[in-house]
Amino acid sequence: MQILERYLLPEDGPPTSRKVFVLHGLGGMGKTRLAVEFAKRHQNVFDSVFFLNGKTLSTLAQSFARLLKQVTKAPHCSSTGANERTVKPKEIVERAKEWFCLEGNVKWLIIFDNVDMEASERKSGGYKVQEYFPSLSRGSVLITTRLAELAYLGDDQKITKMNPLQSAQLFFNTLGLSWKYHGQETLAETRSPETEELLKILDGLPLAIIQAAKYVVTVGTSIAEYLEQYRTSKKKIIDYLPYSIEDSRGSIRTTWSISFKQIQHGHDDGRASQYYKNASKLLQLWAFLSPRDLWFELLKSGDQGPGVPSWFKEMVESKFDFHQTIRILLNFSLVDSNPGSNSYSMHSIVHDWCRECLLHDTNADWNEFLALSVRSIGYSTPAWDTQNAGEIERRLLVHADLIFRDITANTGEDLDKAEECLKDSLTRRQEAYGPTHFRTIEAASSLAEVYEKAKKFEVAEKLRLEALEGVQSRYGSDHWQTAQAQSNLAAVLTYQNKETEAIELTLQSLRKFEQALGPTNISTLNTWFNLGSRFETFNRLAEAADSFKKALDGYVEIQGLESTDVLESREKLALLYTAKGNLDDAETQLDMLLAAYERKNMEEPKRALEIMGSLADSFRDNNMPEKAASLYEKAKSKFESRFGLEHESTLQLLGN
Repeated sequence: MQILERYLLPEDGPPTSRKVFVLHGLGGMGKTRLAVEFAKRHQNVFDSVFFLNGKTLSTLAQSFARLLKQVTKAPHCSSTGANERTVKPKEIVERAKEWFCLEGNVKWLIIFDNVDMEASERKSGGYKVQEYFPSLSRGSVLITTRLAELAYLGDDQKITKMNPLQSAQLFFNTLGLSWKYHGQETLAETRSPETEELLKILDGLPLAIIQAAKYVVTVGTSIAEYLEQYRTSKKKIIDYLPYSIEDSRGSIRTTWSISFKQIQHGHDDGRASQYYKNASKLLQLWAFLSPRDLWFELLKSGDQGPGVPSWFKEMVESKFDFHQTIRILLNFSLVDSNPGSNSYSMHSIVHDWCRECLLHDTNADWNEFLALSVRSIGYSTPAWDTQNAGEIERRLLVHADLIFRDITANTGEDLDKAEECLKDSLTRRQEAYGPTHFRTIEAASSLAEVYEKAKKFEVAEKLRLEALEGVQSRYGSDHWQTAQAQSNLAAVLTYQNKETEAIELTLQSLRKFEQALGPTNISTLNTWFNLGSRFETFNRLAEAADSFKKALDGYVEIQGLESTDVLESREKLALLYTAKGNLDDAETQLDMLLAAYERKNMEEPKRALEIMGSLADSFRDNNMPEKAASLYEKAKSKFESRFGLEHESTLQLLGN
């Protein structure tokens, strides 16, 4: 705000020049909000303030038409003298611009808001905003835009994300809670793991922070529940984010998608057009890599061997070609350059948009982009004696963690290549750092995860055991990370039906979590849930029910009645109680489960309806026909409403 005041407020005495200031940055950073606040705060300093919608040439012309109506009502301005409907938009704009040149009319402010279309995109409404400035060099002009290239029009400021303290203050103020920071002292809410994790995900994006807080208040949900919804329904949450803080019409997803389409269609002139197309491909590829740290050499390493796409080869042919490509994404404020390094980053929510929305909207070739990301990481892994090998490994690891999750959903050639790269990386880390170094432990754990997904459990068990030994040696036998490593190993043992070892190891993990983190810590409760699942696997139903009940009670205490963890625990208990013949307890859990979905205004998942059918069967088999009939009728109504009368699930229920 102080920068805007310094550059835009009118000076005493005759004007010497026009003041132009450009606010640029990612959509959702609050550029429009800052412009509005500046105009409101200083409306008495200016003789007139005008807010023009600069999204396209058409919206700008409409804004100028409204502006002309306003100024022609002023005492010192005569009418246009013509029927407005017979005047062409260009003439209206010129007449409006003339008003700003009247003698003595010098203390005005024009805000060109959301000038986001490149001038070359004439067919889509692009224009050169400077052509719509009043002709005389006077007054103040403020431009908000995602296009960094417009900074040359005057003084400028890039609007960047909020720092953690600013994010917390905005979040709690929007919640309606007082928030103060005194050194290390904050409100208890700001220290909760859920709040810290949510603010970390929102990553200083004002639009997302305000919208999250408003959602929590208006829906009446908890911060933990919103966090869980974001994790499991990112696409829906991103769709829910409005166009701007001031304008709830439209979605920020649409805004970013428009930028992508501009990049994808590019320019008509040869080489520049190719750079634009490569930039659109790079944005899609980035969805498979970490948003925090991307650099030329990382991608250049992927240009090896057969099958590399031509666009990728062109992009990394030289640093010049790469810089021309990344410059386009920088201009649209979709990525940032990292200060003091030759690397680039992307906001975490933009990255989620790329993964959850862009790849689906464009029918992207997942296999091509995943293979390129694996290839780039694999061939970038340094030899143990490479200078700064440790630093390179650290930078690669954040990408590898994300790639591993994508790899495990694929099979065939890509998985084989990934396995080869990961095995090579693990060997190098063992040689360079030893078995107890955290980089070696992480590599062993990640490779084990790949083998588990591929159902190669014996190899996975060996790696999980190596990771456990490394963690135990590094942190000690009572540390919570040791407990986590034990739980991971127990899961592999369960897959192999090694009942005694799996149960004992899970119990050891549980005791360590309780001692290190407390009985209601989420990791402790998750271990209770895992213990219940293992008991269930080995058909120890009474012990399974007790474990799930322990997890449920803890989840309710820290998360409320409607979190995903609570609902999954109730489903487990309802099924177990039904199988054990504890029908009253099963009915209680089912009723509470259905009530939670009703409060959330959500349809029950299919598995919840199947529980209704199973419980109805048990009532029938135990000579309780009235309860069975009532539950069958309720289940039938919901199945028919959800799936239709001819669906196999409905028919199966009716057959009972």
